[in-house]
This record gives sequence, C-alpha cells and structure tokens, in this order.
Amino acid sequence: MNLNERLEYEKKFIEKNPVITIGDERSDLVFEKIDYVFENFDKFIVLHQQEIFRDKKIVNYIRKKVKETKKEVLISSATTSDGFLFAHPITNLYFWQGLFSRSKLNWASKPIHQFDKKYYPKKSKEIKGILSVRKKNEERDILFSNIENFDGIFRYVSFPAYIGDETPEVIKNTSHFPSWKELIIEYSKSYVSFIIESFNGYVYNQLSEKTIIGFLTKTMPVVYGGKHYIRELKEMGFYVWNDEFGFGDGDIYDRSTSEKNKNFINSIQNYNNQSLDDIIKLYNKNLDKIEKNYQLAKIVMESGYWWDSRIIPK
Repeated sequence: MNLNERLEYEKKFIEKNPVITIGDERSDLVFEKIDYVFENFDKFIVLHQQEIFRDKKIVNYIRKKVKETKKEVLISSATTSDGFLFAHPITNLYFWQGLFSRSKLNWASKPIHQFDKKYYPKKSKEIKGILSVRKKNEERDILFSNIENFDGIFRYVSFPAYIGDETPEVIKNTSHFPSWKELIIEYSKSYVSFIIESFNGYVYNQLSEKTIIGFLTKTMPVVYGGKHYIRELKEMGFYVWNDEFGFGDGDIYDRSTSEKNKNFINSIQNYNNQSLDDIIKLYNKNLDKIEKNYQLAKIVMESGYWWDSRIIPK
C-alpha cells in the first residue's frame, strides 16, 4: 500500500483495537503485559507513549510472538525510525495528543496541556533565533562549552533529569527559566530554532516535543539528533534547515561524536554570521516549507479521546 493508504489503515486500526501501554522499566512486568495481550486479543497496539525503546529486546520479543501467533500488532513509540510492525512515524504523532507536562521548571509545578492550541497564538516574528535547553547531561555540557556566542535567545539551565536530584538550591537557580507558555511565545517570535533532541540510546531516533514545537511555532529548525535523524524527518515529510546553515554531513554520524558536534557548532557560527535581514529573506523564501511542517505537526493539537478510550487498564 502507498503512504496515504498506510496512514489511513493505521488510524482505523487504532480506532478499532485495544492499546496496551508499556515502558522499559521492570522488564519482567513488561513481558507479562505483552503475554497478556497476546493471550486475550487478536489485534492490538503496543504503545511506548512519548518515549522510545532503548534496546531491541522488547521489540524483538513482540516480533517473535507475532511470527508465532500470526496476530496483527502495531508497535508505536516516539520515534522517527520505521521498521517491521512499527506504526508509521506520522501515526506515532497521534499519541502526543492530550499530553500533559510540567508548566514550569520544577517537578512540583502544575501540569499543563502541552499542545493546547490556545498556547500557540500567531505572533509576529522579531527574534533572530532561539537555543534554549532545560535538562543537563554530559552531551549537552560538551556542546554548550563549545558555543562561544549565540545571536538570539540563548540559555542552558542544567536542570537535573531526575526528581531526586532537585534541591531547593536548584529550584532557586533555575527559577528564571520561562514557563511552558512563555517558552512557546519565545519560539513563536523567533525565525530560527536550534534544537538538541532527547537522547535515549542509539537504537531508535527519538522525536520529542523539542522538535515538534519548532514546527508548531513556524520556526526554521536546525536539529541535533541521532544518526540519520534528519533523513528520517524528511521521509516523514518535514523540512529542517541544517543544510542552509552548514551542518554538512553531520547526519551520517552518531550522537556525541566529534564530527557531529563540530558540524552543529559550525551551523551556529554560520547562523551568527548572517544578519537579521538575511534570516528574514531566507524565512520568506521558505514559507511553503514552514507551513507544510506546521500542517503535519498539528496532529498533536487534536483531541486524543478517540484512542485514549482504547487503552487496556492493566
């Protein structure tokens, strides 16, 4: 079947069949849940919601069970990577609908509907670019230590990745970081967004809210992701502006390699060397691509009631 037929088929499959949600934690429980759905259903979706599988063990187990039982299964996660039994990466976007996350940069903040349309008003572009990162890790430490300057909104807050590492001092030192709604406004006013995607292993490329907001706010994203992440985004129908800013062959390298890091830093330097007028001209030449990105990504803004009711409470 062609792409449109596949997308239509997968949406109808989700509408009609149960969904089992799993994660990577406590692998014994994960395999019990997988065995349960194979024993009780002939067609179903295995969902790792808004995350990716960090190794192939669980995916290979599902594939093995399908070959043994001949049952019809879709595997969905927050990835741009395609493969046997995988839902198409565009189909994966449905499972971002209705996402709630922290409204501010502390673990105790009130949850907010991340992709509510009312938080994405049309704003006049006035900021050259944005590079804003919350959570700290070694890869980001290395990248930011090599960025000498950035012509636009630039911040690296180094917020801890785990709730147990959040101390009163951390909260105090990160309190200046904008709320989610304020961050979206900053993106909405920016022409270019430099995005460092989440990293959860080398097996599958992750597509998170970091890249999605670059599309929803109609910026020209320049992305740092896993090997072939840019190629996979383009296969989904998205466009990113890594080539225009001199990322070169960076997409062929794994994350954290000196080659990829060098190319990403080079793209920032090339961006810095361009005037605001240059950026505006580039933006206006690419309005069709920017609008197409938005039209593809806005799936996440729709209500998820149609699949949420299919989740198996186990």
